[in-house]
Amino acid sequence: MELTIAPQSYRPSDESLILALKQATLAMSQMVSEETTLDGVIALTNSDAPLIRQANRAASWDGSPESLSQLLEHFAQQQLNALVIDSIAPMLDETQINNAIKQGYRADTRQLLVMSKFKPYEAMNTDLQVIPARAAYREVKAIYHRMAMTDFGGDEQLASQLASVMCDRLDEPRLDLFLGRISGKPVALGGVFTQAQTGVLVPIYVDPQMRGKRLGLTMLTHVLEHCQRAQLQQLIVDRSPGCYAIPMYAKAGFAPGPTYMRLLKHDG
Repeated sequence: MELTIAPQSYRPSDESLILALKQATLAMSQMVSEETTLDGVIALTNSDAPLIRQANRAASWDGSPESLSQLLEHFAQQQLNALVIDSIAPMLDETQINNAIKQGYRADTRQLLVMSKFKPYEAMNTDLQVIPARAAYREVKAIYHRMAMTDFGGDEQLASQLASVMCDRLDEPRLDLFLGRISGKPVALGGVFTQAQTGVLVPIYVDPQMRGKRLGLTMLTHVLEHCQRAQLQQLIVDRSPGCYAIPMYAKAGFAPGPTYMRLLKHDG
C-alpha cells in the first residue's frame, strides 16, 4: 500500500524492506564495533561491551556451516560471543537452524511493521518536551541505563555497557534520535535511521514509571512528523511478534509486514 508521507512512493518488495533494516543495523553497529570481513560473514566486535548485542554480532552470513564455524572461531579468539547473527536470506532453513542450535544458538523470528497511512495522534501529552538527543548526552546515557535495568533485566554491568554503546551511536549522521522530558526529567526516547529513502525507526521507549500517560504515541508522532518533513518514502520498525507496543504502532498507521529470522546466542 502506498504511503502518504511521500505521495509518489511505492511499496518495495519484502526482501528490500528487510535488507534496508539489516543495512541500518549494520551501519549503527559499525559505529561502535570493529568490523572484520570473513569468508561468508561480517564480524562486529567490541571487547569493552561483551554483553551488548548491538556491539558483538554478525551480519550478512551466507548460511553455510563453514562460515559459521569461522565466525565463532574469530569471536572465541577474542574471548567474545557473537550474540546475534543476521543472515543474507530473510529466513533460515531447518538444516541451518539445527546446525546453529548445536553451536548454542536459537532461531528468533522478527516482525517488520510498515507504515501504510500516517495517522497523526491528536491527544498528545503537551507536557512532553522533545529535543535532539545529541543536545543531552548525559540524559540519553541515563535513560539507556534505566532501559537496561527495567526492560532487559540487566545488572549494573550490562546497564553501563548498553548506555555507553548507545551513546556512541549518536555520532552516526544518519541517525536522528530524540529525547523526551517531563519537568526536566528524561522519560522517553525514539528516533529514525535514514537508509536511502527508507526510515528505520528506533523503537519508542518510555520509562515504566511514566507509562499510561500518552507519552509513547506523543513521542512516536513527533518522530513520524520528522520523517514526513524529510519526505521519506517508506517507514519500518522491527518488533517481536506479539510485542506489547504493536498496537501503538498500529494506531499511528503501521501494518504488519514481512517477517525474517536471525540467530540469538542462548545466553546472550
